[in-house]
Amino acid sequence: MDAVDVPAVRAFWTSVLGYQHDPRAFVTDIYDPHRLNPVLFFQRMDASDTERRQHRNRIHVDLFVPYDQVHARIDAAVAAGGRTVTESAPRRTLIDREGNEVDIVTVHQA
Repeated sequence: MDAVDVPAVRAFWTSVLGYQHDPRAFVTDIYDPHRLNPVLFFQRMDASDTERRQHRNRIHVDLFVPYDQVHARIDAAVAAGGRTVTESAPRRTLIDREGNEVDIVTVHQA
């Protein structure tokens, strides 16, 4: 994932996904501690490279979580610098500081 502010974007995705930072020095990866989901790698972009930034891909992830985890994930993502865009159950959309989106989706408990 390309980012100008790698630490900020990485903090958002670590929080919302429940991932952990790779402990190796100079590695920007985050990973699922259960090793079931893909590793995410963050690549620093130069803020002055406007042409590249204009054409980069934005990320959109649909994240399905148990009902009892929805608010904790949203709160953690917002605390890490994210912003809620829409909040109408069962789908809530949040964005990181660089415009990448995640929809947190759940099925209501019966």
